[in-house]
Amino acid sequence: LWKVEFYKGDELLDTQEYVDGTNVYTYEYATAITESTTFSCKVYDRNSKTGTSSLTYNFYYPNFSYTTTNEIVDITIDEISTNGAMRLEAKANKTLNFTGTMARCIFCYPQSWGTISSIVDDSGYEYINAFQRVSMTYVSGTTNVPMYAYISKEPCTLTNYKYMFKF
Repeated sequence: LWKVEFYKGDELLDTQEYVDGTNVYTYEYATAITESTTFSCKVYDRNSKTGTSSLTYNFYYPNFSYTTTNEIVDITIDEISTNGAMRLEAKANKTLNFTGTMARCIFCYPQSWGTISSIVDDSGYEYINAFQRVSMTYVSGTTNVPMYAYISKEPCTLTNYKYMFKF
């Protein structure tokens, strides 16, 4: 062993020279991770041979589903994020179940995912025109995350009703 390098993506974070008797080399990354990031470690021996190992951390802002009896103008991101079902997952079409009495259905997600192209039920009926898209801001730590909330325009009574939200 000659030296060890630690990287975040292509950025060299630290180089540690070989110390006789040391078998473990570490680097502590003290900055908050707010996007998917790959860290790697590159090891050199004295004959210029190298070995590399990497680990990718996938970062996801949350998305939420929720039902409420509030009017659209009264619905806030705090209400959705506090009371809604939260998921940490990548952008993909979502099939969500809704239950409520005279309630509005809400799907809220990061704007970076883009807009919804279709909202259908189990029978394939199109409902996108029955929803209103509202822009909101979710605060994650010290980061403001622009969000879209698709909110059903009319309240209805549902029991485990499925909508598929397609991107």
